[in-house]
Amino acid sequence: MATRIFRTRLATASIALLACGFIASAAAQDGSLASLLGSGNGEITSAQAQEAARAQFRNLDSNHDGVISEQEFVDERMKMFQTADSNGDGVVTRAEARSLAMSRMQNQATALNH
Repeated sequence: MATRIFRTRLATASIALLACGFIASAAAQDGSLASLLGSGNGEITSAQAQEAARAQFRNLDSNHDGVISEQEFVDERMKMFQTADSNGDGVVTRAEARSLAMSRMQNQATALNH
């Protein structure tokens, strides 16, 4: 049980760090983060961040049992890699990663603002 909890926490932390890295990179390059947020001031509220984290957890918990298994985590990361590798060459370039990050940010901003 402790291993399962640790893996879930590790997976959640990994996702958060990955998302933060993509968001920071994309926003730093063109300043578009502010335009994606409904507030328009470039800030993400605590409520928005919490909802984004909950949505990400729900997305990863594909069998909806309240925990993220190692396989669920790996499966989702593989889907993300395949989505990011837009030209199918088996590698993800910075441009492809940025494109994926921007797309996800737009989707999350849309979901948070509706």
